Amino acid sequence: MNSWVSRGVRIFQMGALLAFVGGVSTVHSAPLRVGVVLDKGGKDDKSFNAAAVLGANQAKDKLSVQVKFVEASDDNAYEPMIRAFAQKDFDLVIAVGISQADALKKVAPQFPLKKFAIVDSEVQLPNVRSLMFEEHEGSFLVGVIAAMASKSGKIGFIG
Repeated sequence: MNSWVSRGVRIFQMGALLAFVGGVSTVHSAPLRVGVVLDKGGKDDKSFNAAAVLGANQAKDKLSVQVKFVEASDDNAYEPMIRAFAQKDFDLVIAVGISQADALKKVAPQFPLKKFAIVDSEVQLPNVRSLMFEEHEGSFLVGVIAAMASKSGKIGFIG
């Protein structure tokens, strides 16, 4: 498994559980119900969505978490999808991707007793946890490796 996927899976699993547990009683008899709104890239985007799906499925298998996924067709779909999960009996709603930040900022205040999380964006609301990646750390290490392997003393980067 790619290291970014492995890291994304761990962040998703831990972030989802910490976002839920933060401020909630430790006695919770029913399985945790998590609604995941995937970015418009789809579940097989080989990026954040794929890592979220993998992590959520592992949480489902190993931790008995109930997970429901929805895939947005465009940017206008985020807000209604987040709202639909909040209106239903989901313990946690996770928005995957920076493009969902504005929708989450609108919906989360309307449901102050619900728990939300967002991947790769910062939303500063009391019922939202931001699950952030430190991409620069891996990029730095790859740069060091490239510099050490360079025979010409030159390296390049295409972003």
